[in-house]
Parts: sequence; C-alpha cells; structure tokens
Amino acid sequence: MKGSISYQIYKGALLLSSLLASVSAQGAGTLTAESHPALTWQKCSAGGSCTPVSGSVVIDANWRWVHDKNGKNCYTGNTW
Repeated sequence: MKGSISYQIYKGALLLSSLLASVSAQGAGTLTAESHPALTWQKCSAGGSCTPVSGSVVIDANWRWVHDKNGKNCYTGNTW
C-alpha cells in the first residue's frame, strides 16, 4: 500500500511538470507587442438609419503559419 501511494505522488508530479512545461512553451505574445488600432464602423437598421460603432482591431504581431487541412503551406516567400 505504501509503495502505491509513492507511485501516485511521482505520477502526479510528472503529469503536473509536463503540463506546466507545455503551457509555458506556448509563449503567446512574447516576441512583439500586439497593437489594437481604433476603428469606427456603422451599424445600420432595416429602416436605413445608421449609428456609429467604435471598436478596435487586433493585429497579431507574430506570424502565424497559414496552411490547408493537409498541412500544405499556403504562403511561401511573399506569394500565395
């Protein structure tokens, strides 16, 4: 019984350390700060009246791999 508890503790510690390592490896937004430029657009009703809406756009500073469902690269160099 005592050996079983020890095994469970080591198993839990290994699982926790693996989880923490994979989470820290993600590193989201650590290379360059993302900017959120202001943007205004209009929301229009069926009657034709429009009201301004203010918001912002998130521009991802880090390049993301653009690929199809089979893993083929869709953007190489500066061409699609």
